[in-house]
Amino acid sequence: MEPNTTVTNPVKKNSYYENFNLYYSNRVTALTNAADANIVGLLTAAGYPPAIIASKTAELEALKKLDDKQKKEYGEQYQAIKEFDTLADSLHPSYLSHVKWGKLIFEDDKAALNALGLNGRRLLAESSYCNQALLFYEGVLNNASYKASVIARGITEAVLQTGQLGFTNLKKMIPVKAIELGEAQQATQKRDEAWEAFENWFVKFKKFAILALSSEPQLREKMGWKE
Repeated sequence: MEPNTTVTNPVKKNSYYENFNLYYSNRVTALTNAADANIVGLLTAAGYPPAIIASKTAELEALKKLDDKQKKEYGEQYQAIKEFDTLADSLHPSYLSHVKWGKLIFEDDKAALNALGLNGRRLLAESSYCNQALLFYEGVLNNASYKASVIARGITEAVLQTGQLGFTNLKKMIPVKAIELGEAQQATQKRDEAWEAFENWFVKFKKFAILALSSEPQLREKMGWKE
């Protein structure tokens, strides 16, 4: 089975986390050094007094916290997917083997084939897949005749119970994954909205600051800008 999973991750080629950390570091450098005695007056004259810089520094720190939360939620989503996939991969081979045995054992019993979900293909959607597997394991365990027929072919009751428990646990993981996905998406949206708002301000600030420091290349470099 190939579980239906969605990963909330804006990474394409470079490491997103590394990129944000670099972004954050560069902006911290600029805002921190804006308080330099040789810089603060020039920026104030350009419309960026210490109070505005302090406010935007606090906004940047709030953005960092949102990014930390996004990383945490994304990590929890990834872990939920990993746990689901690991369990699904461990259950699937045995289940397919039991399906083959069941089809052969009950090939002359159409009622049993229908009752145990042995007709047709194996379903792919996660919840449908789990329900189909549980239909087999619970159907065999709860029917004395079916259970006796299966055990007679070498599949023990303990093995059937293991399959039942495994798919019961797997089914419980589906809503957990959905919750983690939703939380990761929400955290990403909040982080991105705050990021865009801050960057819109910073881009304009940088343009004015570069003009204000146009005759002071060393001060511009201290702000982190060599241009």
